[in-house]
Amino acid sequence: MNQDDALQLHNLLTQGTTIAQVSEAWGKSRSQLYKLLYKHGLSLPSDQRLSQEEHMQLQQESGTPPEVYAYRAGISPATLRRYGWDMGLTPALNTHAAKKAWWERELDAFSPENAQVFCTLRNLPVLLVAEWYHKLNKPRALLLWGFNRLLRVEGEQFMDFQRFADPSTKLFALGAGKLVVPIGVRLADEIFKHAQHYQQS
Repeated sequence: MNQDDALQLHNLLTQGTTIAQVSEAWGKSRSQLYKLLYKHGLSLPSDQRLSQEEHMQLQQESGTPPEVYAYRAGISPATLRRYGWDMGLTPALNTHAAKKAWWERELDAFSPENAQVFCTLRNLPVLLVAEWYHKLNKPRALLLWGFNRLLRVEGEQFMDFQRFADPSTKLFALGAGKLVVPIGVRLADEIFKHAQHYQQS
């Protein structure tokens, strides 16, 4: 789905079509449609924005951890937690054990060959996928996330990767062992020169 789809969706919503109607007609989940708007700098018309109660209900029904639902719904995890707090509710799959089990199932199909496709098809943020891949697999290699393939970084100058952390971006990440830090696009391009394809052992 591209920018034209996003504009068409926004026009439909502005004209009074509900997000549920578009979801059914297009064969896309509501979370995919929210993400499409968010990706292209658009938002729901004010009369169609979800209430706190609706967000909490959808998160419960989604069967996804709070961070994944928030990403797909175009809100921050902190906002979703605040909704739950205001309503006296706890989001579904909120414990570490539940999140770990969910990510183990998701990452069972992960391939370093198609890292970006994996994130795109499952509508998952690169940084979250990287964080859980490293938590579960603890790879020894220094890995670069955000390109089509998962890459192993050869340059020793990047081994102290924590100093490159850039919280403002979630497009690219560096990780080793259990740790992952987000990095900016310029640094990612520079590190790309020192990287090669990563083979999962």
